[in-house]
Amino acid sequence: MAGVLTLARALAEGGSVVWDDPPHHPKLRAWPRHHADLERDRVQVCEVLSRAVGFRRQLVTPGPVPFLRLPNAPEVRDGCLSCGVPLQGGFRCPICALGAWIALDVLPPILEPTSSPPTPFP
Repeated sequence: MAGVLTLARALAEGGSVVWDDPPHHPKLRAWPRHHADLERDRVQVCEVLSRAVGFRRQLVTPGPVPFLRLPNAPEVRDGCLSCGVPLQGGFRCPICALGAWIALDVLPPILEPTSSPPTPFP
């Protein structure tokens, strides 16, 4: 879960996800001190952002408040509500949890912003 922590830390320290066109390819803004870590954990960071894109699509669809599930996710009793991966506790796996918070355009309660807006991450 290194990528989840890396992305969460970058966001907590003033980073942001920019939902410009195209909305299916958000841009990540982060301070230069986070660039190397984000690049190292690029695969998982991209997976979190990919899930955020899917969840965000559900949020903009007219209708009742969505549950934020991935398409074709299996329904499991003791697993992530969004993707179905088995869990030892909790409701969402870390990847889906951070993706959901990003889709909602808010920081998780445990993450407090610590700085001003950063430069774009390449």
